[in-house]
Amino acid sequence: MLPDAVPLQISRHHLAFIAHEGRVGVVDRGSTLGSWVDGQQLGGLSGLSGPVFFTGPKGLLVLGSWDSPFRYRVSLCAHGS
Repeated sequence: MLPDAVPLQISRHHLAFIAHEGRVGVVDRGSTLGSWVDGQQLGGLSGLSGPVFFTGPKGLLVLGSWDSPFRYRVSLCAHGS
């Protein structure tokens, strides 16, 4: 559970993670403010629903606007590692 308060930044069905050809990405599920994946805007005003893929073994995921408190460091590893 991720508690949110006004001004609201996230929604219950904000995004989805996907795996494709050995890469991990994010797809926007119709959120109002979107997200940021390694500095690239997804959803919201960008109009891009994705997927946007992380560019390396570690990435930054921001839910909502760029200044949102919902900032996550994402660590990716190969299957079986």
